[in-house]
Amino acid sequence: MSGWAGLQKKHPEKVLHYVGVSQLISIKLGEIAGYEDAYRIAVEKGKDTAKLTAVYEKAMEDLTFDNLGRLRMKTMPYHMPPKGKNQILMGLKSPYLKWNTARWQLMCMINWKKRKRLSQDLLDYMMKANLFDEPMEYQVPVAFIHGDSDWATPAVCSKQYMEQMIAPQKEMVVLKDMGHNPQYDTPEEFAKVLKGLVG
Repeated sequence: MSGWAGLQKKHPEKVLHYVGVSQLISIKLGEIAGYEDAYRIAVEKGKDTAKLTAVYEKAMEDLTFDNLGRLRMKTMPYHMPPKGKNQILMGLKSPYLKWNTARWQLMCMINWKKRKRLSQDLLDYMMKANLFDEPMEYQVPVAFIHGDSDWATPAVCSKQYMEQMIAPQKEMVVLKDMGHNPQYDTPEEFAKVLKGLVG
């Protein structure tokens, strides 16, 4: 059972409201939605879709982290959000940045194979995770906040999930021209939305 779903089911007295930001529903369903949108854009622009389709088919046959990365490299050019801040620069300027965090990030960039090996159990779990396979009844209000240009965790997947789930209150906010991290890209707008949902 997923962490937040399990927590509110086991300890509803400790959870007043759940707000998912760029909520992951299913990597596979998200990649299908991302591919379909990228394919649509490519066709509209008159681009050759053969390589995009080949990489997509390979990823769907064998959804590994490597195949997912190859697919995202092909779909990403079609999904660049209009707004956004340089998150690497933001991280470097953060008062919370500690040497171990910076060292870990640097190691990940330099030695991708080592990072993958260290994270393999998490990666395997993430590739198979699908909230549609979990019980869909919640005892607390649930809200999702998404950017309309977030193709890492597409809003369309959360919308489908929200339509099927049962909760005392459900709300979804989709922020225009935002990508995967609206809380970083436009913190003031994000804070207003969050306060409106739980305030």
